[in-house]
Amino acid sequence: IGEYEEASPWEPLHAERGFAPTDSTVTLFSGESPFMVNDHLSRAAPQLVASLGWSATGVWNHKSYPLYGHTLFVIGPEHAVTIGAEQWTKPDVRRYLYETIRRPARDLAPGPDGAETSRLKNLLADRAPDERIPKFPSPEEILIVVAGGTAGRFSAVVPGWMGGELGSRPVTRKIG
Repeated sequence: IGEYEEASPWEPLHAERGFAPTDSTVTLFSGESPFMVNDHLSRAAPQLVASLGWSATGVWNHKSYPLYGHTLFVIGPEHAVTIGAEQWTKPDVRRYLYETIRRPARDLAPGPDGAETSRLKNLLADRAPDERIPKFPSPEEILIVVAGGTAGRFSAVVPGWMGGELGSRPVTRKIG
């Protein structure tokens, strides 16, 4: 995915990852298929970012909380304008996603509506039923880029593949 830096209110991913803004880089990210987010209604940053996040709740499994690793949010240019107009930074978006996209532990308990049983048993062992569990493991594991065209208010969520301590991590390298 090539970032659409001219349409972004934020610094590019490679600059966030320690490279000069003028450097040419490539970031390798082991991800699943993207999930499209179609939101033509939200006109304020909190509503739009929540829409992006709640669209990611079914990623992997509707009970897969938290995800195993990184998640890439590919924000379309029109969505980026909406979020940037309120001076939200990437850290603001990450923090909002992490703090907002949560479900009560009782809703994640293994049961007839599906679950990754052994993982959830361990996750929920010492949790109160009303404790809200985040979808994302941490704000730092949420990657954000602006990409795509201006043909509508579309974005995408790309869940990482095989995260966690032994899984894959995004890697950025300078090229050229």
